[in-house]
Amino acid sequence: MTHKGTVTLETERLILRRFTTDDADAMFRNWANDPEVTRFLTWQPHGSIDITRKINQSDVSKYENSSHYQWAVVLKSLVETIGGINVVRIDEPCSCFEIAYRIGKAWWRQGIAIEALSAVIKFLFEQIGANRITASYDTRNQNSSAVMRKCGLRYEGTLRRSGCNNQGIYDAACYAILSEDYFGQRKKEISNVSHKWEYRLAVPSDASELLKLNDLFNGEDCNNLAAIKSSLKNNTQEIVCVAADGEKLRGFCCGQIFKSMCYDVNYGDITELFVIESYRRQGVASDLMSFIESEFQNQGINHFQLFTGGENKIGQAFYKRQGYEPTTEMMFRKRPLNGETKND
Repeated sequence: MTHKGTVTLETERLILRRFTTDDADAMFRNWANDPEVTRFLTWQPHGSIDITRKINQSDVSKYENSSHYQWAVVLKSLVETIGGINVVRIDEPCSCFEIAYRIGKAWWRQGIAIEALSAVIKFLFEQIGANRITASYDTRNQNSSAVMRKCGLRYEGTLRRSGCNNQGIYDAACYAILSEDYFGQRKKEISNVSHKWEYRLAVPSDASELLKLNDLFNGEDCNNLAAIKSSLKNNTQEIVCVAADGEKLRGFCCGQIFKSMCYDVNYGDITELFVIESYRRQGVASDLMSFIESEFQNQGINHFQLFTGGENKIGQAFYKRQGYEPTTEMMFRKRPLNGETKND
């Protein structure tokens, strides 16, 4: 492991750089004095720009240490810092890093935290030689779960009543990603005929490609670009994975966690699976199924279910090959009470 300190990182929308003393005003304005941003943090809203300036000066003075990693998250279109991301703990003997981040409320649900965290994970694995990267959150702050999962971190367990923040003592949900996860499973590329497939979680920038696939699968006008993009940003209950061939998506699979007070087992409910016809019979659907099942397992879900058409014999045979067995249950659907018949 070779420490390099806080070097500048760049993504599509962001620049991650060292804080400077000129950032204090933006810090105070964009997040440090916002009680909603600090709700699940360990420090109170600053209340005064003087406090922000004092903390900012202290942070800036630490950059001489090559093992100090603290980035200002700068939105390129705004050219000012809108948040921060840093390594809060390093375990040198096992090359482990713990990361924390905060983003101003005005930029929530836009994929900013995912973009910043992904860049830092890439840097720590590829340039520093990290073995393990961890992050945790108050279990009442479920939005953090989606950020960590979409960056490839896996749920490892919950430490009950193990931390204290502005909400009091809390249970900490712990996530982690290993170097082999990053270099192997999370960027799984399968050589198939002349194609290099990549299986990954969908991100908001995939919305346009997913709309095209959904039009082919469920019919045009079934949904729209804005709705799909919003769902990818905000729907933390759904997992959407894709099969990418370069910049093009050739298939997708969706699933949700099915929970009920009636059962002590939670199910991974696979709701959609589609592969473009010309790319079928190449193992893409099987790999999509395996990928989404592994994502469910990362959240402690080991039981899976799905529905398919009674006349879909090809689909039924495929699901049986994946280990699914038919049940005697029947699905009923009621017409919309408002009289709509669209997509019925």
